[in-house]
Amino acid sequence: TESAQWKSRLEKAHPNAPQLQQLTRSQALGQLPQSGIEQARRQAQSGDVKGSIATWDELFKGSEPPIELAPEYYLTMSGDKDLYNKAVSELSKLAKQNPNNSAVGIAYGQVLTYRKPTRRQGLKQLEPYAQQSKTASDSLRQALLWLEPKESDERYYQRWALAHPQDKAVLDHY
Repeated sequence: TESAQWKSRLEKAHPNAPQLQQLTRSQALGQLPQSGIEQARRQAQSGDVKGSIATWDELFKGSEPPIELAPEYYLTMSGDKDLYNKAVSELSKLAKQNPNNSAVGIAYGQVLTYRKPTRRQGLKQLEPYAQQSKTASDSLRQALLWLEPKESDERYYQRWALAHPQDKAVLDHY
């Protein structure tokens, strides 16, 4: 009841607030069947990206995913070469709208590292999260190993070596 009252107040004060849309999507999260979420996850883990996206889309009924599921949804979407650019675009938008949402920021950084032209941008995106998040740290490490290093990339490798002195493979790659 209290939540509905606050939402009503926000609607009156700022009817076009992006937070209002996020709140509405978050409320919808509680109504999604857990079995459908689990099915979409199983499909993604087994490599059935198209099937997973279709399951997610069916769950979301044509709406945008709730912010809590958006990183997972767009990471899955990025696994389809035809949907990769859409995934990057949506995560970029979400990262700008939700600068304090680390899950969104990490997912955005991850998808940027998947492609050679945006890999350095992904490194820059992931670095701030790497000390607090194992996912970000693992993704940063993998991106450093995928990178065809240039002299100007030394700073990335040096920062990695300072934070992970036991990890010689990354510095050797540089």
